Amino acid sequence: MKSCNLFYCSCLLLTTSLSALPQVLPVLNVPMTDLREPASREPRTISLNSVFGVEEIDDQVVRFSSEYNSDGNPLYVDLALFSNRVPLTRANFLNYVNSGAYTNMFFHRSVQDFVVQGGGFRLGASNWEPIPANAPVLNEFGVSNTRGTISMAKNAENPNSATNQFFVSMGANSDILDPQNGGFTVFGRVTKETMPVMAIFNDPNSFRVWNGSSINSAFGELPLFFQFTNSFGQNYLDYLINFPTVALVPLPAGQAGESTALTYSIMSNSNPSLVTPSVISGTQLQLAFEPSIKGVSTITIRATDSVGNTVDDSFIVNVLESYTTWKNSQFNVIELANSAISGPLGDHEGDKLTNLELFLHGLPRGGYRMSPVIFEGFQGGSARKPRFRFPFRNDIAGVKYEIQRSTSLESDTWATVPHTLISSPAIGNLSTLTIEATSAQATDAKTFYRVAFTVE
Repeated sequence: MKSCNLFYCSCLLLTTSLSALPQVLPVLNVPMTDLREPASREPRTISLNSVFGVEEIDDQVVRFSSEYNSDGNPLYVDLALFSNRVPLTRANFLNYVNSGAYTNMFFHRSVQDFVVQGGGFRLGASNWEPIPANAPVLNEFGVSNTRGTISMAKNAENPNSATNQFFVSMGANSDILDPQNGGFTVFGRVTKETMPVMAIFNDPNSFRVWNGSSINSAFGELPLFFQFTNSFGQNYLDYLINFPTVALVPLPAGQAGESTALTYSIMSNSNPSLVTPSVISGTQLQLAFEPSIKGVSTITIRATDSVGNTVDDSFIVNVLESYTTWKNSQFNVIELANSAISGPLGDHEGDKLTNLELFLHGLPRGGYRMSPVIFEGFQGGSARKPRFRFPFRNDIAGVKYEIQRSTSLESDTWATVPHTLISSPAIGNLSTLTIEATSAQATDAKTFYRVAFTVE
């Protein structure tokens, strides 16, 4: 087995060195964050090359050949492994492959449109047996868990506990798996040619899920061929998705491209009356917002490589009331033409609160009132961390706040103090924010602190 490992490595190095360009597959590197946008804002542009990318893969794939066939064609799954992105995870997985540990492995877990999992168990001479686990591998999370990616399974609350078990994502799992347990390490993708086979294995009409937890706690979602009914005389072992052969084979033609360029397209937009997404200059996503319209839209973007491999990402755009839409509802045409009256710093009623403060605190116009911003003193004893508490509408966007300090109260001497949000309990559309300086402030003879609000 040792010589076999050496032979594999030398072949890989030889073919890689002779290849004109490495083979690559598209991946999602940094999922789009959900956006809170102010109504009537200018178009927003996002670089899609900072979201998606490509990863170099080996010129061999790991082929898991099952005992099933479709119309006489054997059902197998090819796993294309990243060459450089996750070296520890790649070496760990290939060690199980090259040692023969995965021979007769079976998928022991299937959750429709979520994951299909294996690597932990195999068929023995007369029964199933656990696959011996090697030492855990360090977590190398980076690539997002999108449909078709291959990732390492691990123990809860232990990011560095992955050994032999792995899973294929059968849905868009970025939001579910990326934030968990340090993130689940993606180390490859199922080839586009064999992804339909994975879909068959994940289809309960073809392989129904059986609760075998009385046999082993890991078999609670065990996929078995649909002809299994648990009738007398049936042995569930005969209906497993098992793989008698697991081997390295050359990467089939057309499964990966050499070009690192990706083509982007808009796949869906749930609320076209709110926002219009478009791809400009080939790599930029532009979001154009309808004036004064508020609402929510889910947008899906697709990146496609030179041979048709794809990866999708979806994100939510929540367009909320802005200062602009608020003032348009509060002032008449003449007042709107005078920024001293309707602008964010205006205080036409003379109630000691600016229009912006009325807007963000959720207060009506007119009438003298004290500022609702409360200074709660210095926290941390000698650490001197000023703390403030104030109401802030949670249904608006486009306004930011910060702690500032000054020793003279001159307009150009206020300096920003980094702060931490301590709490933000909400009642309806109004939250009560408590913020505190992140670090201790210098003790000066005379120092003033305030919370400043600005329109972004």
